[in-house]
Amino acid sequence: MIPVQTLQPRLKPISSVEFWVRTQLDLIDMRHNPCKKGSKEFKWIAHIEDHFTKFHVIWAMENKSADEVCYGLKRFVFPYFGLPNTFQCDNGTEFKNSLVKRLIEEWEGDCKMVHGRPRHRQSQGLVEQANGTIERMLASSMSQFQTTDWEDLLTQIMYNLNTQIHLVNFFNFIFMA
Repeated sequence: MIPVQTLQPRLKPISSVEFWVRTQLDLIDMRHNPCKKGSKEFKWIAHIEDHFTKFHVIWAMENKSADEVCYGLKRFVFPYFGLPNTFQCDNGTEFKNSLVKRLIEEWEGDCKMVHGRPRHRQSQGLVEQANGTIERMLASSMSQFQTTDWEDLLTQIMYNLNTQIHLVNFFNFIFMA
């Protein structure tokens, strides 16, 4: 008798051909190393990444809440880039609620919200992989500059991420021109 394997549906690769068509948003948990700045204590890093260019926007948050996610999107993302066509995030309550839906409606764009499968990191693979890179860069920078103030390092890390050349996009640029 042949054992029956449980097959999970194959993940469909995501392809993008333009800037800001598809973005992925996730939060990095920094509760193990909070950053105190005056009366604020930052415990989370919000991270949004464009799927085509690998462009990153990151900012510090005190809480893992829909209010703070919406504030960050209004302050650091939408005024500069507008709404993406597809906005992908996990199933966290900070993303899957009426505040985020209302925010997207306020910006009057044609933006589709996509939520990954529950407890399935691979559906957020691009941003999850970059989260690990950000955490390693933070640890290295904090060691190099002998500081625990990781919130101040985020802008330099974002700059470093955004000025890297990604071979896939480089080849697309060369061969599509």
